[in-house]
Parts: sequence; C-alpha cells; structure tokens
Amino acid sequence: LLDLEPQHSLQSLAEHAEYVDQEMIDKAYAVHPSGLRLMASSHTAHAPSQVDASWCASMTRWAQLASDYVVLDYPSASEAQHQQTLGLSQSVVVVTRLDFPCTIQCHSLLDSLRNLGVSDQQIIVVANRCNRRTDLDVS
Repeated sequence: LLDLEPQHSLQSLAEHAEYVDQEMIDKAYAVHPSGLRLMASSHTAHAPSQVDASWCASMTRWAQLASDYVVLDYPSASEAQHQQTLGLSQSVVVVTRLDFPCTIQCHSLLDSLRNLGVSDQQIIVVANRCNRRTDLDVS
C-alpha cells in the first residue's frame, strides 16, 4: 500500500533485544515521503510474529517518546497478549465493514476489548467502504 520495504522488523529487533538502543530503532523504520515511519512486525506478511508482548510494549513506549502518534496494526486485538500495548493506548480504532459477518465479528471484538480493560471512551469504530456500491447480480 505504501510501497515501503523496511530493512528491519520488530521481530528482528526482538531477536537482538540486548543490543537495541534508540539509534537502532530509528534505523529500523522505513520512511515514507510524507514523513510516516513504518516498522513492520515481521518481514513476511503471512508469517506470525513471535514478538513477546512485553517487548512489544517496550517498543511502543520508545515509539511514543519519538512520535506524536503510534499506530499498531494487529490481526486481532482481542488476544490477552496485546493487553500491555492496549493499556498504553489513548485510542483503539476498530475498522469494520457494514456487512453482516463483519458486524458480528466487530461486536465480538468490542466485547473482547472491554474484557481486556479497554474503556468505551477509548474505542473508535470506523466503518470502511460504507458508501461503496456492490457488484451483486440481482438475477
């Protein structure tokens, strides 16, 4: 989407955690011409990240010191392993579509977030593609 190819990932930094400092973190970002900085969780999109939750929380704190905004993109934020980073968040944005399966999944995710201690005041629900016409054939 952004045509960025990070040289390092959160996972590769975690593998060398004992040597990580702010300079290494700064070098791990891929920088977009707009100024947006990206740190990928792993080098492959489909590989599950093996990053420890406390390590991810530490990295989030470092990113918060250096940035006005930090965005974490989780495949599923309902897992207890994300509780530490969710606790560092001012807002949790849940992106969904307005079709029936996505609405049910969103409801379930909101329940899970509340069970993890995220307050309703922190949660922002965004409906994606809500004005998009479908290509369904009526026949």
